[in-house]
Amino acid sequence: MENRERFKVICSECGHTFYACKSIAQEIGILDAGHGSCPKCRTFLNLTFDENSNEMKAMEWSKYLKSINRNK
Repeated sequence: MENRERFKVICSECGHTFYACKSIAQEIGILDAGHGSCPKCRTFLNLTFDENSNEMKAMEWSKYLKSINRNK
């Protein structure tokens, strides 16, 4: 098992703190290309890497989709 850096995530739905690694796409600069489920409430989340805080920002998936569709 490789040792990849993990980043803090706070679930936007239940407030649970967990840790996630960057996706391959996030490693090459597409910072909003992460996803996963909260281990506590099981909500499917978009994970966006925040370079300023060095953390992942979580948003419930359907809310994320609405937010990116609004920007088009």
